[in-house]
Amino acid sequence: SSGEELEDGLREVKEELGKRYKPKELTYLGRKMHVSPDVNGKMRQNIVDISFILDNSQLSTYLLQEAEVYAITSLPIGELIKVHSKLEYQFQAEAFVADGKTIKLDVKKDSFPFNWDNYHFKIALLADRFLKGEKNLIY
Repeated sequence: SSGEELEDGLREVKEELGKRYKPKELTYLGRKMHVSPDVNGKMRQNIVDISFILDNSQLSTYLLQEAEVYAITSLPIGELIKVHSKLEYQFQAEAFVADGKTIKLDVKKDSFPFNWDNYHFKIALLADRFLKGEKNLIY
């Protein structure tokens, strides 16, 4: 979350996803800066610290704060990389919705918010390396 300290970010995770993590469980990747206009044309400047955590819990164990998080999903990294690297590629995934139901989602490149720096593609590539056990990952 923009401008928040680590503890504030972990508190947000607890509030929005119902999961409690400790700072030492995180793998820090670096800092992202994003400057762009919002929907009203006002320039926004965000600086975000990026970390990974490995959590193999079932999606149904997350307690989603419906006002903040509509749904969560677990996406195969290989499929996610294809979405960002192959024109028109898409796949279906199951998502767990805040109301406890599951739905099918079509996952395609425009499922992700536009970022000038290919943020979501970079994160997918880093996640692949992280899950393969690589160390010293830097965003």
